Amino acid sequence: MDTQWYEQKELTKGDAILQVKMMSNSPALHIQGYAEKEYNRQYGFAINLSLPHGVTIDYSKHTNMTVESLATNVKDYLRGHMTVYKYIDGYQLSLEIDDNNGNYELSSSKIWRFDLNEKDFASTQLIDFATKEGLVTFLDEKRFVMEDEEE
Repeated sequence: MDTQWYEQKELTKGDAILQVKMMSNSPALHIQGYAEKEYNRQYGFAINLSLPHGVTIDYSKHTNMTVESLATNVKDYLRGHMTVYKYIDGYQLSLEIDDNNGNYELSSSKIWRFDLNEKDFASTQLIDFATKEGLVTFLDEKRFVMEDEEE
């Protein structure tokens, strides 16, 4: 990857990132990660992560924030809206993106939060990539769980 590729992708060589887009034909996210190390892609890492039914990303509100795919020239990914958290009792993926109704009222922090199942292959790949590349935020507390979902 040459200097032009880094400029085109709006990346700084050596600074790992995660970016996300909604899959067009299923309730899933396509997550790409840039890193100097090759994981499962030449540019670093990519997975599809299934979402609960009905979760969508409304790109019409975010088109000025989209960046190019790391694999193509299509500008349909969001960067800087996703965080992987490690809690005392597990991992969660946090998305600061409204749904197709403009609704942020899904959690107390007004963001989407999804448990990352450590037995799921895609989730473990995301956790592994994010951990090795310094993209996990560690919190010394229990993970956020909606009141009606508490264990």
